[in-house]
Amino acid sequence: MKPDRRLARVLPAVLVLSGLVATSGMVATAYSATPSFAAPAPSTGAGAVPAQSGVIALNGSPKSVSTPTAGENATFTFSGSVGQGVSALLTASTYTGCQAVVLAFVRPDATQAASVSTCTDTAFLDQFTLDQAGTWTVLVDPQGTTTGTATLQAYDATDQTHAITVSGSPVNVIISAPGQNGSYTFAGTTGQEISAQITLSTLTGCPAYRLSLVRPDGSTLASPLDGCTATAFFDAQTLDQTGTWAIRVDPQGTTTGTAKLNAYDATDQLRPITLNGGSVNVNVTQPGQNSTFTFTGSVGQGVSAQITAATFTGCPAYQLSLVRPDGTPFGTVASSCTDSLFLDSQTLDQNGTWSILVDPQGMSKGKAQLQAFESADQVLPITLNGAAIGVNLGPGQQGAYTFTGAIGQQVSAQVTNSTWPGCTGFVLFLRRPDNSQLGSGVNGCGASAFLDSLTLDQAGTWAFVVIPQSGVGGSANIQGYTFSDQVGPADLTGKATKLVLAKPGQNARFTFAGAVGQHVSVYVSQSTLTGCPAFAVSLVRPDASVLTGPVSTCTDNVWIDATTLDQAGTWTVLIDPQATATGLASIQAYNVVDVAPSLKPKGPFKSFTTTARGVNARFRFAGKIGDSRTVTITGSTFAGCPGLVVSFVRPDGSVLSSQSTCNANLVLGPSVLDVTGNWTIFVDPQGPAKGTLIIKLT
Repeated sequence: MKPDRRLARVLPAVLVLSGLVATSGMVATAYSATPSFAAPAPSTGAGAVPAQSGVIALNGSPKSVSTPTAGENATFTFSGSVGQGVSALLTASTYTGCQAVVLAFVRPDATQAASVSTCTDTAFLDQFTLDQAGTWTVLVDPQGTTTGTATLQAYDATDQTHAITVSGSPVNVIISAPGQNGSYTFAGTTGQEISAQITLSTLTGCPAYRLSLVRPDGSTLASPLDGCTATAFFDAQTLDQTGTWAIRVDPQGTTTGTAKLNAYDATDQLRPITLNGGSVNVNVTQPGQNSTFTFTGSVGQGVSAQITAATFTGCPAYQLSLVRPDGTPFGTVASSCTDSLFLDSQTLDQNGTWSILVDPQGMSKGKAQLQAFESADQVLPITLNGAAIGVNLGPGQQGAYTFTGAIGQQVSAQVTNSTWPGCTGFVLFLRRPDNSQLGSGVNGCGASAFLDSLTLDQAGTWAFVVIPQSGVGGSANIQGYTFSDQVGPADLTGKATKLVLAKPGQNARFTFAGAVGQHVSVYVSQSTLTGCPAFAVSLVRPDASVLTGPVSTCTDNVWIDATTLDQAGTWTVLIDPQATATGLASIQAYNVVDVAPSLKPKGPFKSFTTTARGVNARFRFAGKIGDSRTVTITGSTFAGCPGLVVSFVRPDGSVLSSQSTCNANLVLGPSVLDVTGNWTIFVDPQGPAKGTLIIKLT
């Protein structure tokens, strides 16, 4: 048992006990010193300060200590025998200062055996094993000029010793005296693994007790376990000597109490396993026991493992890992709170006998099924724009489907008919010749996944890589594609250009020279691209950022209304089929210039005709506050619903009133003008419609 860590052990350099000298039937004072000043000479003869003395019974009633005179000590004797364990406790001390009092055991030959000092009102001198027979002394030695009182108790703290049966019934731990330990012996052999468990402990504090394994030679094996609760588990330790071992229960401080102690033979279950063979039984019957399954492995070999039907409890309930031939842990340790677990493929780095370790956590016991797999990647060549090839992967395997690529080449890939369950069931990505990944991968959460267009940045052997995520075998088909985006000039006169998008992932890019403030509209129509969305259209700035879009559709057309350009340079209209869609379409682009004719109230009818999609009309007229005005539209050929929106717009650009129509005619007003100035009648055809109309202002 370790002393309270607040109590500093007094070393010879800190405290020098001059010995006990018989003078007139009294015990002479034992003096102390610190390195900063010399020890005073012992007080002897007629001038010595009288000392309190008496007899103390081990495990008996406490003794009152009183030293009212500076320099006075107190000594209490007891009869001891070799091998007996004793401890002493000083409480309710009124001695002041730090290291104000020293508590010590003194042998029958007057030499100091063990001591402790304190800065508090309590001092505990932990278990000391007596090495002489005869009359021993408990010395209370106030330091310096301090005086005071205290209460002293002494205990027979001889260890409780008992044999314990490994994997047998528990033994009772009974700690009746402060400083007493429990030592529970068993016959152990080199290589045997032993675990232990404390239950029903009434020992208090944190830590309340320390649990350790003691070798036959008396040294401690590995690190002890500190327990703060009624239950503690000491995981399996491998014995390194043959002989009588002991499990030591060491209460901390002055705590006493009882507990139950079990010991278990936790020697690992050890058996071979065949890679790609059938499952083997995992059977853990003792707390702390592991299961180790061996196989012959070689450098560069890929190995994975899978647990199923596990009955281990807790969270985590167990761990699964690989152990090298030299005994060191390797790679990732996987843990599980459920009945199954998959250890993903790991590439071995040594030749020899490897192990798969199943390690139940805590006290967990149970059964499971274990399979191991040689998970070498499936590597097959793939022909871009060729037929689909079969993907067949076992647990832990990856698929790599290779092709020769050149810098600037565009490629895409599609997985179909996947049988991997879950979301994510598999991951698909593109691997460079230097084995790094290009761009982002895609997650497959169903039967298919599509890796959209990527532009190669290295020349050499590339690969589409498929990595299952579920830890089970499965199959799929994969196709790879190569293509170049359809490019060309965008004719801003509205001339239609045919789009032919024949490969999944292929886009179309049409460019034009644009100026700041220019208005441009785009209409893509007659699409045979399928899906929802089927395709998207964006207006891309010269600096490659997007001004408008992507505007997507589930129909056969997309319309980008007149948009004001904010950069000068080469602009791009990007048409991007979604997912694996392929097909045809038509694109028209327009340089949009609104018309702004004047219109007089009660004047003649005027017409408005558009030939470019997105062109609006702004009819101007002079108005003053209080005027009542009505706009009449007739003969409109603008299709759609609404096909046309007409508004009265104030001189400051705000809208006074507005009206839409789905047919050939429209009446807006009468509207009473609320400001004086130059008003506008804004005629806005909706969508990509072209047409004509007649307008009159009254």
